[in-house]
Amino acid sequence: MKKLLLILSITLFVSCSSDDDSNENNDNSIYGTWKPYASQSYNPETDETTELTYFTDCAQNSRYTFKSNGDLIITSYSRNVDNECILRSENEVIDWRIVSEGVLYIEDSDSDFYYQVNENELRIEEIDDYNDDTNDIVIYKRI
Repeated sequence: MKKLLLILSITLFVSCSSDDDSNENNDNSIYGTWKPYASQSYNPETDETTELTYFTDCAQNSRYTFKSNGDLIITSYSRNVDNECILRSENEVIDWRIVSEGVLYIEDSDSDFYYQVNENELRIEEIDDYNDDTNDIVIYKRI
């Protein structure tokens, strides 16, 4: 009887410890919830980057949640003409996917994006080869 309990305990422990969405808990994974933190521009021809411009406290209330099922859930805030921080959209769902290592596609955009995750920071750079010489970079912090 003790052997049976031991085997059941080990089986239960192993089956409960495996997680099908383990990528969503990985610190270097894009999966999870992020808030906008700062932005800058990058010129790939000259390898120059502008200084960081930080998002306002209101804009930093916005949330971007990348789910492993391909949903990007967006809740955004901005200031109105009276300088009040207001909710602009809540739980808007957009499809996204990883195209290749370090490249992602977001539906409703006209381009792919480079992305890099380093623990609690996500950098997304628009691959823009038709508007001007610079690529816009947005830096997000993990929530």
